[in-house]
Amino acid sequence: YAPLNGAKITLVDANGNVIVKGAAGRVLVPHYSIAVDPKVIPLGKTVTFNGKTYRADDTGGKVKGNVIDIYSGTDHAEANRIASSMKSQYANVYWG
Repeated sequence: YAPLNGAKITLVDANGNVIVKGAAGRVLVPHYSIAVDPKVIPLGKTVTFNGKTYRADDTGGKVKGNVIDIYSGTDHAEANRIASSMKSQYANVYWG
């Protein structure tokens, strides 16, 4: 075999969807994985708000303090389109 230096490797599932891993080393699951500030909520913890349970699988540059981002599984353009139609929401959050 000949070496292939500098190759970009992208993991995809059987349907061709890109597999993304978060800061906790887990594959991110759309509408279940969230990004948190690990100083507030430790990675790997389950988090419940608005009657739904999520898992703290990732961190983010803009996720500081009492901020949570929900992983949508869409590309940036689609995520921005969705976000522009939504307002920030505030909820009581429980984790353990």
